[in-house]
This record gives sequence, structure tokens and C-alpha cells, in this order.
Amino acid sequence: NERYYLSYVVDPFGTTEPMFVICDEDAQCREVEAGELSVCPLPVVTFHVATLVDALKQLGSPLPKGIVEIRDGLRLRSGLSRDQGGEAHWNIWESLKPSFDEVGDLAAIRDAFETKVRLPGRAELFRLLSAASRALRELWLKLLRDLVWQKEERRLLEIEIPVQQVFFARQYSGIEIDGDVAERCRLQARDCKYRAFREVASILNISPTGLNFRT
Repeated sequence: NERYYLSYVVDPFGTTEPMFVICDEDAQCREVEAGELSVCPLPVVTFHVATLVDALKQLGSPLPKGIVEIRDGLRLRSGLSRDQGGEAHWNIWESLKPSFDEVGDLAAIRDAFETKVRLPGRAELFRLLSAASRALRELWLKLLRDLVWQKEERRLLEIEIPVQQVFFARQYSGIEIDGDVAERCRLQARDCKYRAFREVASILNISPTGLNFRT
């Protein structure tokens, strides 16, 4: 039943180093390298796993043996579909808010994660991610208690999480393509597009370079 709780920030533009901070069951936090996550002996509870998978692939680090997307548990607890407004109940930042001592810290880590602001210094970023990892731990423990009461815990642990592992592995491995074939398709699409431009321009009696979305 032991797990690690991971908060992280990665820069999709590659201008700053990523940071990964895990919290253990005793609420002790430490920074780890991407490679350490890959050999983590315990399942890792985190959020926005799709972003994490892309980051680890870019860094050349294998996936951990078990990744748990906490939002899957939040979806299960809400019992609501997207059409029923369930998305508001799956929002990780709103769900974490009660577990933060400082609301300003939550806003800061959310903005850093979403690359809305320049990342703070490493010491401050570690402090923020540590707070987020502890909040994630608190949210997970409460979520499990709620799911036990709803009789949905086994479904999460034995069905939802294992199925998601397949999707995460599929995302990481990607789709193998033939580069030569892809380039030929791109060129064919380009030529087709410009043939259509010339035909439409001829019908409208204007220059093909004068075409825009309206025309």
C-alpha cells in the first residue's frame, strides 16, 4: 500500500532544467532525477501523467513501473461524465487546494507547471513542489477513504490503474512511422492544396496568392 507522491515541473521549451520532487509515506520530500523515477520501487502517484510521459521520453528515461494518475480516482469518486459537468470535480488544482497551507503556493506552482511565469529559483521551486507533493499525498489518502466508502476502491486499483498503464506505455513508445513515406505524403498534400488554390482562384478570377479563408 506504500506509494510515492510526485510533483514536477518541466519546461517544454527546454530553457530550464526540470525538477521532480517525491514525497514518501512519512511526508518527507526530496528531489530526484528522472532516471531515479525510472527505477522507483513503489508506485508513483502524480497528476497530468501525459505531460510526465512526454518529458521522460524526451529525457531518455524509461517510465516508472507504476504511475497512478490521481485524476482517474477523482473521476471515479465524482461519478459524473464530462457532459454532466464532471470536469470541474477532476480539476487537480481545485482538488489540491484544501491540502495547501498557503493558497498563494498553490497558485505559484500551478502557474509554474503551466509555464505561465518564469520559474523561480531552484530552492523556492523545491519548496513549492514539496508542498504540492505533500498535498498530493493528503488528497490521495482522502480519495482512497472516499472510494472505500463508495465501494469503488477495487475498481480503481484493480481495473482503472492497470488499464491506464497500457495507455501510458503506448504513449511512451509512440507510433513508428516511415519517414520517407511521410515526406511523400506531405509533398502530395502540399501539391493537392495548391492545385485547389489555383482552381478556386480561376473560378473567382483572382490571383491564387490573393486567396484567404473568406474567399
